[in-house]
Parts: sequence; C-alpha cells; structure tokens
Amino acid sequence: MPASPDQIILKARELSRLIKEHDLTKKYEQALTEITKDRDAQELLSELIIMGQELNARAARGEAMKPDSPSEREFLRERFEKKPAVKNFIQAEKDYLNLLKAVIEKIKNPAS
Repeated sequence: MPASPDQIILKARELSRLIKEHDLTKKYEQALTEITKDRDAQELLSELIIMGQELNARAARGEAMKPDSPSEREFLRERFEKKPAVKNFIQAEKDYLNLLKAVIEKIKNPAS
C-alpha cells in the first residue's frame, strides 16, 4: 500500500530534524554566525563570490582566463589568511551543501 501524503510529510519532518541535528549543520550554522559578526570577513567573502562569478562567466563565454597580478593575488591571500572565519565558512557551507546534495540524490535515486 502506498504511503499517504501525511505519512510522507511526517517522514520529511523527521528527515529535516535529522539534518538540523547533524554535526555538519551545526558547524555551518556556527560558521554563519561567526561570519555575520565580522564585517571584514563578510566583505572578503563577497569579493571572493564576485570573483568566482566573473571567472565562471568568462569560462562560459570561452574567454581565456587572465591571471591576476602577483600583488593582487598576494593581497587577497594575506586577507584570506587573516580571516579564518571566511575559510571556515566556505568549508562548512561546502560540507553542508554536500550533505543536502547526497540526501536529494538518494531521494531521486533510492537504489543508488
């Protein structure tokens, strides 16, 4: 007998609770809290996101990737090293999104 919509919603709530209680979710939420308290870290993260979008747009247009000047790279690297909250957030977000991606993939392909 197929599950009722109510049964499916109940299981979805349970899955949601499990995800919310998972260590990766807690690390992501903690990293998000940390970065929202640090204006410089937020600005650096925004710059990195914009750079990534620009690189993706260039690649999509088939343009050659031109390297930044060594001084620009060094400046960005120094800023990144001084703001571990940015690195922690990026890694925590990546891990959290990978968890969600794995869950979604399992829902789409239960046999895999």
